Amino acid sequence: GVVPGEFRGARAMDPPKTLVDEYFWLRDDSRTSAEVLELLRAENAYTAARTAGLAELRRELYDELLSHVEEADESAPSAAGDGYEYFWRTLE
Repeated sequence: GVVPGEFRGARAMDPPKTLVDEYFWLRDDSRTSAEVLELLRAENAYTAARTAGLAELRRELYDELLSHVEEADESAPSAAGDGYEYFWRTLE
């Protein structure tokens, strides 16, 4: 915005714009607000009801995804420069 004594470009905001966040009341870092938790439970229930018919498709997609993933995998050891060799392993 405009600051007296400073040039902030030819199109500095004058007057400064104010934005209102209508969803700020949903912010609950402690996750203890009864009002917010109630709203989230209601939204989750609504989503579950609206997508209930997709349960079989959801299962098919998940199974297909798993068919393309190696559930047990291991990398080749590589030197790290500290005298040790490191590798990663994924187990079922």
